[in-house]
Amino acid sequence: MELSQDWRKLQSTFFPSSFPMKGPLGVSAGNGTLYCIEDQGVLIQAFSEGEDLSDWIGASMNEVRSQFPNRVIVEWGRKSLEASLLASLGEAHLDAQVSQWRQDVRDEAVLSTGGASRGVAKSRRDFDLLDRHLVSQRHFLLDALKESWWARVLPSSFGIFLRFEGGSAARAAKDFLLVYRKGKLEQFGVPDLNFIGADRRKDSAEVAKYLSDRFMLPVQGVLLREEDWARWSGDSSPWREIAWAVQSNRVQLVPFRWSIVSILAARGLLGF
Repeated sequence: MELSQDWRKLQSTFFPSSFPMKGPLGVSAGNGTLYCIEDQGVLIQAFSEGEDLSDWIGASMNEVRSQFPNRVIVEWGRKSLEASLLASLGEAHLDAQVSQWRQDVRDEAVLSTGGASRGVAKSRRDFDLLDRHLVSQRHFLLDALKESWWARVLPSSFGIFLRFEGGSAARAAKDFLLVYRKGKLEQFGVPDLNFIGADRRKDSAEVAKYLSDRFMLPVQGVLLREEDWARWSGDSSPWREIAWAVQSNRVQLVPFRWSIVSILAARGLLGF
């Protein structure tokens, strides 16, 4: 059973806000972050949500900084950006490539505030500031599955089956599966459940068992509400609320594993 890698579905499931409605070209919000690529001090590419910045292409970065003194400008040099992209191709997996590129981009960025530019200091303050303005988004669950605290309860190879209930009987549940092998995200997308009967497809525990057999690894099913997932996806650390949701049965684990519940409680309720 080949799940492959459905990046479009991953994006729409984990980062639904990454496709905001844009205003008409030429209409500026006036306070959005400017993302600029420069070459020898000359602007060659620029972006800000809802704005047409094409007239600035070819201007010097000094002109750009002086024109927008009240906005945050994140700058990259063309050569360093291209080198980062080429270096990331050395990673075997796209998820690892994105992680490596994100780190390089953060290290190579130049921040401009108040009309003056400076490199990013190796401090939490600057990195936190840059993370708030970087285009690249992160998700609490994808980040957590890379962290060592999950290794206490999950094997090196496992699956996470997410089933989102729409809150209405008229709305069908939405499914998504993540498959990790040796600690790396290998496959992801909507699982094909056409090989099991309609009754089994409705039973999340049966689906998790079926997927475990098909992929030959343990699969943890998580049944949750779509509106909860949307809210948590916009939070960098919603574990406290998730822990309470599990305790109140608003989120269900199939199969139910005390080891996972205990580490959720430690992470969410005790702040570990």
